[in-house]
Amino acid sequence: TEEEFVPLGDAQPKVYDQAVRRGLVKHIEAGKKEMRQLRELKVYSPIWWEQIPEDENIIPMALLLKEKILAGSGLLDKIKGRGVALGNYEIDPEDGFAPVVHWQSIMMQLIYNLNAGMYMVLVDVVGAYLRADLKKPVYIRFPKGFTENGTSYAVLHKCLYGLHGSGAGFYEMLTEAMLDIMNIQKNKTDPCLYAIWGTPRIKNKWEIVMTVTTNVDNLIIGCYNTVKQVGAVRDHLEKYGLPTVIEPDKNLLGCRIQYTAGKEFIMDNVNYIEKMAKECGITHCKQTDTPMATEAYAILETAIRQVENGMMKRNKDELWFPSLIYKLAWFTRLRPDISFATFLLTRYISKWTNTHLKMAVRIVKYLVTTKHMKLHRKIGANRELHVLTGMSDSDYAGDKVERKSVTGYVIFYNGAMLHAVSKQQKLITTSVAHAETIALFELVKNMMFMYNALHQFVHVELPMKIFVDNSTAVKFANFDVCSERTRHWDISLKYIFETTQRGFIKVEWIDGNDNTADIHTKPLAAEPFGKHRTSHGVY
Repeated sequence: TEEEFVPLGDAQPKVYDQAVRRGLVKHIEAGKKEMRQLRELKVYSPIWWEQIPEDENIIPMALLLKEKILAGSGLLDKIKGRGVALGNYEIDPEDGFAPVVHWQSIMMQLIYNLNAGMYMVLVDVVGAYLRADLKKPVYIRFPKGFTENGTSYAVLHKCLYGLHGSGAGFYEMLTEAMLDIMNIQKNKTDPCLYAIWGTPRIKNKWEIVMTVTTNVDNLIIGCYNTVKQVGAVRDHLEKYGLPTVIEPDKNLLGCRIQYTAGKEFIMDNVNYIEKMAKECGITHCKQTDTPMATEAYAILETAIRQVENGMMKRNKDELWFPSLIYKLAWFTRLRPDISFATFLLTRYISKWTNTHLKMAVRIVKYLVTTKHMKLHRKIGANRELHVLTGMSDSDYAGDKVERKSVTGYVIFYNGAMLHAVSKQQKLITTSVAHAETIALFELVKNMMFMYNALHQFVHVELPMKIFVDNSTAVKFANFDVCSERTRHWDISLKYIFETTQRGFIKVEWIDGNDNTADIHTKPLAAEPFGKHRTSHGVY
């Protein structure tokens, strides 16, 4: 029945012991299933306490439970048990470094797949971390309520979630398997991005036939033949001891994707918005056209003065506001139109007041009244070309308290929004041109990263055009300038000028009203805000 698929939400037990005390049968079974899988995969061997060397450390093990929610319907998909080692008890742990894919690399792959007419398939490695061998034995104590052969202790043979070296162990195993695929090429800029070459469509034409992005234990595959090509990759990974399953529900990192090859893909998560609204006690609210009032800086300044005068207290210990801000910050990947409002409030995580809380709730109300809007990315006008463009802007000293400017920029790939950023500049700038140049510098660095990642596989059109609404910043990009007024940010100027001279970028002026990056630098009125929101593909 439908009631069986309704999640418990915040009332769900976090660990196996809580589920036992509450008598939750499905959660208990999920925990037992996880322990059975660990035993079947021979992750450990039971051992008596007397057999453990005296100088060895015993690491406690916990059995976590989590409800997996379908992004589209908000119903319960499954209850997942996860056996983890409490890695904070490790002494002299193994090196645990493993690269994680950049979010913009994932979006770059999906936009490339879209323009190439490829299909998208999400593949999950079953029990990923449990497949890699440990370099040295680790001794553990079973979770409360579990014993095997009369003992509560075991020695691990495989990596277990929570150990410092588990991520690196699995990454090395997966990388070895991926590099053994015929005609595969690993990206030098982002090591989690791969391309497989062949002649799938036109005889004797060597081209990319598959793209693969690895995100921890998930594989995002773009291909022309989902059955044949994906099946071959899965069979290959199986030979290396990495069994996989295809995710039927296109749920990528908590984002629901509606992908139509050769046309567009749409991303949203209405359930996430409704969950935040429920936590804020919002059931009905009037239409909110923008996430933040245009007089936001004045409101924040007033709040600070009230605290200084003892008229308002700071809330340092309560975690409700920081938790809400972190959730909103994650959601900016789906709704870039809330980037500025959210990251402005992140400055007050440790010193927030009721004023900041009200402003955060306004962002949620805005999302509730616009939850029908989704993030659209469509194919480019010319699918054979690979064009990167960018827009940058800054709000000079808009913060009346700290007087630090704000950097905002957005990158487009074949006309589709690839990446957007809103952040406070680290230094106090001394002029509008200084602030605009710092914002341009940050954009150029990010665009060069995307260029290097993409250029290894395809030809990227040069120069990449960048638009700014400050004529002085345009001149700085095209002329080698160093004077008494500019020498304190000379490195940024030199980098921009050199990148321009080498033909990678071309900086051009654009009218401020047409600069889409303006939405990431200051609170805007409803009309310009709506215009720039649509330019980002949010409608």
